[in-house]
Amino acid sequence: MKKGILLGIIFCLTALDFIWAQDRTMICRRPGTEEGKYYVCVLLDTQTTDMSEGFGHIAILLGQQTSISGHKSDKWHYFSRGKGNNEHDTYTTKTQAHHAHSRYNKDITIEISKQQYDRMLGKAQSLINQNYNLLTNNCNHLVIQVLQSAGIPTGKDHTSPKKQFEEIKRENYDNCKQFKESY
Repeated sequence: MKKGILLGIIFCLTALDFIWAQDRTMICRRPGTEEGKYYVCVLLDTQTTDMSEGFGHIAILLGQQTSISGHKSDKWHYFSRGKGNNEHDTYTTKTQAHHAHSRYNKDITIEISKQQYDRMLGKAQSLINQNYNLLTNNCNHLVIQVLQSAGIPTGKDHTSPKKQFEEIKRENYDNCKQFKESY
């Protein structure tokens, strides 16, 4: 009985820590994915000083980690839509991508299948050159459309990237395990 109560208290404290954590990376492991192979990272900059991004800035990082003849071979695609600046960059490691885009202070990493990765990559590539519009086609819309193309829940649509990030976190919480990662 005491062991059960203790485990319950630990679970509640862990859940509260997860909800209130500001500097954590969350990894979401979804059923049916090949562990350690494909990922989508939702990146959030909560401290942007650009007035057009007063509600934060959100972007997406798609990653593929493979091993070829015992040698690790990664490929990561970064997509961001901004006022006059749409970006699609490719990196060989996740660490390299995070260093290049160190402005982001929060992220959620979701493990996905190869099919989801392919759908999201295709969707992101088809959307990246569309014109920015603060109300109808901002950074947030890019992330929502890419995630939804592969069936990743995004919650209620918000214009605010900060609110959308929290919706994505909430929608995927049941399949998430937290961890702290240093880049």
